[in-house]
Amino acid sequence: TLMRTTLAASVLTFAGSLFFTVGLPIIILLGGTLLSSTVFLASGMTNTAELLMTYGGLALSTTNLPATLILSEVFLIQEDALFFFKTSIGGKSVWLFSPWPWFLLLYILLALFFFWACVRRIRKISES
Repeated sequence: TLMRTTLAASVLTFAGSLFFTVGLPIIILLGGTLLSSTVFLASGMTNTAELLMTYGGLALSTTNLPATLILSEVFLIQEDALFFFKTSIGGKSVWLFSPWPWFLLLYILLALFFFWACVRRIRKISES
């Protein structure tokens, strides 16, 4: 195993969860800001690029609990949308999704995968 003591494993777990909850969104925000300014300066943003960035941002928000909570609340309050809503991007009418159902699906599947992996590993240990 990587960690030999409970304290070291707890510190590593806390650091990892803090990075994924706070650090990664800040890195993505800064990177997206720099990337978007470069894209805007290089050429005008097309409707397709704007739509892809919107869907990409929504997809990334489904991996982060605070982002999912905030966006879902904003969509529910402003658009009265629980699952999907229609909006206009670049003059086109498009459907956008609320991130909370996808967040639940993603983390249920991850929990099932890790449960399966733990059972498999414990079974190997008990058989040896």
